[in-house]
Amino acid sequence: MADRRKAPISSPISAPSSPARSSPTSGASPTGGGSLPHLVMFTADAPPAATPPSSSRVPPQPSASLQTLLPPRSFATHLLTHPDDVLSLLVTVVPAIMVIEHEGGEEDAREGVKEVVKRLRSGGTQVGKRCFVVLWSARATLDVRERSYWASKGINMVTSSLPSLRTVLTIIHTHAAPPSQLALSLPTPPRYPCPFCGTRLSLPHLREHVPLHHAQEPSGNVCTVCGEAVANVMVHFVEAHGDGAGTEAGAEGAGKGVGASKEGKDRRRRARQPVFALVVCRRPQDGKFLLVDEVASQGWWLPGGGVEVGEDMVEAAVRETREEAGIDVTVKGVLRIEYTPSVHGFRLRGILYAEPKDPTQSPKTIPDAESAAACYVTLDQLHRHLHLRGREPIPWFSYVAEGGAIWPLSVLAGERDDVRFVADPFGKGGASRWSGRRSGRVAREKGVGGGSGASAGGRGAEGAEEGDEEAEEEEEEGEDGGEDGDDGDGDEDEDEQDGEEGEELSDEEDASRRESRIVKDGPRNRQPWK
Repeated sequence: MADRRKAPISSPISAPSSPARSSPTSGASPTGGGSLPHLVMFTADAPPAATPPSSSRVPPQPSASLQTLLPPRSFATHLLTHPDDVLSLLVTVVPAIMVIEHEGGEEDAREGVKEVVKRLRSGGTQVGKRCFVVLWSARATLDVRERSYWASKGINMVTSSLPSLRTVLTIIHTHAAPPSQLALSLPTPPRYPCPFCGTRLSLPHLREHVPLHHAQEPSGNVCTVCGEAVANVMVHFVEAHGDGAGTEAGAEGAGKGVGASKEGKDRRRRARQPVFALVVCRRPQDGKFLLVDEVASQGWWLPGGGVEVGEDMVEAAVRETREEAGIDVTVKGVLRIEYTPSVHGFRLRGILYAEPKDPTQSPKTIPDAESAAACYVTLDQLHRHLHLRGREPIPWFSYVAEGGAIWPLSVLAGERDDVRFVADPFGKGGASRWSGRRSGRVAREKGVGGGSGASAGGRGAEGAEEGDEEAEEEEEEGEDGGEDGDDGDGDEDEDEQDGEEGEELSDEEDASRRESRIVKDGPRNRQPWK
């Protein structure tokens, strides 16, 4: 009886004589070379069919979209549909990249994917980390809990984006492919080992490889280029050895144990300032909020970061959201400005509200030094044991969803900006001091959904009149209290005089004074600004 296990399918994938299930091979290329990087495409959801006669075997095929990704001669490609075949292949081959197509159907398929990834990652302390594993799944791409689950199992990237997968294939092929004849004739650039998997790469390739392959590895390590012990090696590669900061001249002493240049360290230190911008981004169409998966397994958090020299908070918020989440946003307002003094100086942090410019734009899925991924989440998902870097998303997402007040961007004006008169910072008719719970309930009763602070700004005319009446009643009660009692300093005559002067104010002056007190009490006002 003939053995049904044959050599794996190599690109091009349309070879008609390829078997349905393949076994380990040396990975020879179609042109006879034996040094092409290996690409494994494992269609986990395909049911194992009965073995047909050898003359009628049809090669296993991934989905039509994935078939368009395979360059004909870039990888030694293995198309597999059974976990046992993948496990057999891993005995002799460490693939450069493995694409697992799994939509989360049957439990057996899910267990098969887990076993394959577990076997791959257990192939040694470093060897098993050299393969980049992609989970191709539209369902997991949109589900933050599925993303977190597969990341904990060793998946590097969860995506259903063809352009993103194409980009990763190109990067990995550039790193793993043998040099061309032209490259062999040129001087060989120095190669440095990856601090996580030991792969030796040139400095430009190492800067791409480390955050791409090891975004979820522990952050602390020793830089293998300059020998410096760093808190976050991925950020260090960008800052110390990035374009303009890590030239060959700055890294030439790496083999001698020489650290990064003093000039480079001083430049980075001067560029840092204790001012930060965090972004609460809400998609009005479905009410979901944007989170980013921080590198080094720190957890999910708000997009944001340090304000660079020459930037204002709004510019920093837009830039950081694009870098960390891949989403272009429009900043709509300010939630809070936080100033924290300490013995070492101070920390200034602005929490801004934003909405995506294009609601159909998908968050990033390619890991890099900024973040491992990004995803829109619901409040329910946020509260279901999601690993968070900090608790900031919980109160601020709830605050915005309940219609909390959002201050206009004019509060972030610079010293040279003109003074703008703002009588009602929350929009016409929105200056009532309702409590948070009551304002949210009344707004819903008036037909306003539990939308964001910026998008749920308009309440009906009836609600506006009711709010104005309540504000006037509160003011009248306050004036009565001021006439009947003193201010606690024992000077009753002066208090009475102040009360008499208050009665002589014109209607315009009285309204202005009342408005200034409302602005001062602004954070208690839960009616959003529009």
